[in-house]
Amino acid sequence: MDEGSTKVCNHCHEAKPLTEFGKRSQSPDGREYRCSACYNTATRGNVEHKVCTQCDVDKPAFGVSEALGLQRRAAAECRACVKGYLADYFQANREHKIDQMKAYESRNREAVNARHRRWMATHPGAQQAHHRLKAVPADPEAV
Repeated sequence: MDEGSTKVCNHCHEAKPLTEFGKRSQSPDGREYRCSACYNTATRGNVEHKVCTQCDVDKPAFGVSEALGLQRRAAAECRACVKGYLADYFQANREHKIDQMKAYESRNREAVNARHRRWMATHPGAQQAHHRLKAVPADPEAV
């Protein structure tokens, strides 16, 4: 087929020029079976609502997580479920994760210290608040 030919989209059933279809080497004509508009609608998660696969709650699309490397797509799990999963994972692998963090800090001591100094410079009252919290007894009845 030459570039001037048309093809019918399998989704919207409209005849469109081949330039409206993305390339796909596995297809006999070398083009996607859906036009670019239909392909983008189907793959980019342009939905207003999505049901979380973990808690089965219908959530608005902005309440769906973009965590776990899903860039600008409606994820299968809501933010609360992803947050819960990550918290459970950290608790189950607590010792290993702490060892990883300590190893990183020992390998990157200068960068960690520089980042801490920058944070302290932009948050001047944080150190005093931290020391005030340490001075409060854990058990108010003990005072």
